[in-house]
Amino acid sequence: PDRCGAMCDAYAQEDERIRALHKKNGGQSDARNVGIEASTGDYVAFIDSDDFIEPDMIETLLRLIEQYHADFSSCGVANCYQDKTTLQCKTMEEGCVDGETAFGYILEGKRIAGSMCNKLLDRRLLQNLRFPLGHIYEDAMFIADLMPLVQKVAYTTQPKYYYYHRAG
Repeated sequence: PDRCGAMCDAYAQEDERIRALHKKNGGQSDARNVGIEASTGDYVAFIDSDDFIEPDMIETLLRLIEQYHADFSSCGVANCYQDKTTLQCKTMEEGCVDGETAFGYILEGKRIAGSMCNKLLDRRLLQNLRFPLGHIYEDAMFIADLMPLVQKVAYTTQPKYYYYHRAG
């Protein structure tokens, strides 16, 4: 009803790298799975429609993957509320860790956030991996299935992803 579909079609006409996919609303997991199926590039990122990213987020994440030869990369998250913004990790650092250490960081929730929205993944990781349908916090289930496939994760805690928290 807000003309998002038409806007996406217009972007796709202007830039051959963009493809607009139209489907009945099946929830976030279903939409992400359709995106995975339709993806053709070397890497996949998920960005929620009500959030925003720094213009150089994808470039930063790709640099990290290439620099550290990582399976995926992650950036810091700024949590945006109606009256304030807080950083998920208050210290700024960059590095690369093995998959087990990265999973610990994710569970800790500081250096690497548990959301999939602040990450760039090698698409090969997603060959047999999909988001579970009909669940809340589906990212947690997805990450539990993802991490055994991961050897190295590059990260920066510099906030590049702005996650909006709305009432309701």
